[in-house]
Amino acid sequence: FSSRRRHTRYWRDWSSDVCSSDLHSSLNPLKKVRDYFKDVDAVEKAEFWLNKLAFAQPGRILDSRIHVLSGGEKQRVAIALAMSKNPSLLIADEPTTSLDVTTQREVLELLKGAIADQNVSLLFISHDLAVVQEVSEAVILLRNGSTEFVGTIENLFEFQESGYARTLIESAFYLDSELSRLLQRSHE
Repeated sequence: FSSRRRHTRYWRDWSSDVCSSDLHSSLNPLKKVRDYFKDVDAVEKAEFWLNKLAFAQPGRILDSRIHVLSGGEKQRVAIALAMSKNPSLLIADEPTTSLDVTTQREVLELLKGAIADQNVSLLFISHDLAVVQEVSEAVILLRNGSTEFVGTIENLFEFQESGYARTLIESAFYLDSELSRLLQRSHE
């Protein structure tokens, strides 16, 4: 009984929040950003996180409607909203998918900084191996709900037993080599 009570207390103290890639369906375009933070019960907390996530004018963002924000701004608002709830675990489901490469890098750096500052664990879900390499200490590769690989990103690149892992890695290298080829061609 005592062990069960400790286990229950542990999970009661554990909190999580989700930062989704599908912000268009999860955020109501008619609401102002400020309205989302009322659930968290602290506009000061909202301003703190918006400021921390590189918004020069948090007040302007709080008074904006979601649909007028850019993709990067929406993503940073979603991260601020999640972090303002003081989670122990942040589940980031493809949080940079719809962002251009520059904004993607900026959001990843801000996310990593926020996670480190608050000592929050991050469960990062992505198909983009370059992004996974940027943010992950450990990797779990899933295919159709089954685990294909568990280890570090470096070990994943060495892992050749899974055809699915090989396909993911080859497609990442193909895209990199295609980009390099296109860049070389543009400088000729």
